[in-house]
Amino acid sequence: MSMFVSTVSGPAAPESLGITLPSEHLIADFATPEDSEAGWRRVGRTRPTAAAEAAFHESAVRIEMLGALNLGAPNRDNLRLDHELLAIAEAGEFGRLGGGAIVDQTSTGLGRNPRALRRIADATGLAVVMGAGWHHPAWSPELADRSTESLAAEIAAELEAGVDGIRAGFIGRIGAIDPGVELERRLLLAVAAAARQTGAPVNIARSATIADTLAVLDILEAEGVGAAAIALGDGAALLARPEELDAVLARGVYVQFDQLGDIPTILTEVSDHDIAQGVLGLAARGLAGQLLISQGVRRKIDLNAFGGNGYGFILEQYLPYLRMFGADDGLLTLLTEANPQRWLSMRAPGAGS
Repeated sequence: MSMFVSTVSGPAAPESLGITLPSEHLIADFATPEDSEAGWRRVGRTRPTAAAEAAFHESAVRIEMLGALNLGAPNRDNLRLDHELLAIAEAGEFGRLGGGAIVDQTSTGLGRNPRALRRIADATGLAVVMGAGWHHPAWSPELADRSTESLAAEIAAELEAGVDGIRAGFIGRIGAIDPGVELERRLLLAVAAAARQTGAPVNIARSATIADTLAVLDILEAEGVGAAAIALGDGAALLARPEELDAVLARGVYVQFDQLGDIPTILTEVSDHDIAQGVLGLAARGLAGQLLISQGVRRKIDLNAFGGNGYGFILEQYLPYLRMFGADDGLLTLLTEANPQRWLSMRAPGAGS
């Protein structure tokens, strides 16, 4: 097998994956890791202090809370995908709709659970691909004492030897990096070194500014990571700033639209409709080969069981929606099969694009 995808169940031929969701979370914990004022501030959040807000934060998710949760009200339970049997049922629905593979973007710091991912794969028959490395130094303060070399070695080991014998198939998801912050740059250099050593693809979030995003891509390229191995997440916001989107696409990387199926609110900057029109416009310009689409399930309220659209939204609703606006079978296959399979394919160590 000259090119392969490393799944939690072992190596697989890329074309065997079928319809692939490139950016999801099956088991994850996005709750603030340290419940202190400093801990909340470190991850860029504001700790709820009013009695009603604090009580809401500590409550289990209930149907009457959905409105507030969709508007971003802090709630610890909502940010935890912690029920393995529910994950099996929800992911299984994606399989029953014709899906073949789920890429779990839960890196260290966000509750990654390799054994649970393996059990979910076994129970559903889906190919599940696990990420290597750390989400962000803000979520893993222990990285402050680590060298670039030791971080790179650990990431490479997760790809080559595995975690509890379960091998990762890509590096990420790495959170939004500010290359001007030494520790964040150190993690980025470690990611590049591990990718260069192993040939693994990389998934990294869009940075806070276009200048930082392009600087991150510059560093990865300078360190020997080819554009075809890089997927840039949180891509939807770039549709509102076309010149920034064009600048990223000009680098040859994949742009990932990965928050589809969310209920629109007053906070919505780019809607599913905007993304559909953007995808079709980019396809008309010959850029469809650089696009990835996924729901980005990351909260309890994204699941069917809690009122969300679940892992099946793209197959059940979004592909028919794209087709309604003129997408043909070739484009839909490119978005859901060929592109994610190509991005996930492991390349020879030391190779570029």
